[in-house]
Amino acid sequence: RVDRVVNTVGGVAKPGYFTHPPDQGATEMHFPLTLNATPAVFSGYVGLRDGTDQSSGVVFRVTVNGVEAAREHVLPGQWHEIAADLSAWAEQTVVIALIADADGDYICDWACWGIPAIRAKEG
Repeated sequence: RVDRVVNTVGGVAKPGYFTHPPDQGATEMHFPLTLNATPAVFSGYVGLRDGTDQSSGVVFRVTVNGVEAAREHVLPGQWHEIAADLSAWAEQTVVIALIADADGDYICDWACWGIPAIRAKEG
């Protein structure tokens, strides 16, 4: 299940997506799109919604056409930045997947994606 909502992590609210991965499994969101010629980066925040003190953590991953481009293991408490360089896929049609993996049991694994976006790569 995936919901588009405003999530609060560490007392800080951010718009994005809420997922709750299944026991011993993952929740995936797939976004098919064509990237333009300008090198780009996926960026956003990941965290566990407030009230999840019992969670043993969630592994957040960003994949592009099945290739892992970013990974962050998150415990309850605060937002963490996540970024994936998309330069290698410029001008290609891709499927970007945002994955929240329970990394074991799913007790209180209230996984949040905050302000996910694709932006031009700086520098």
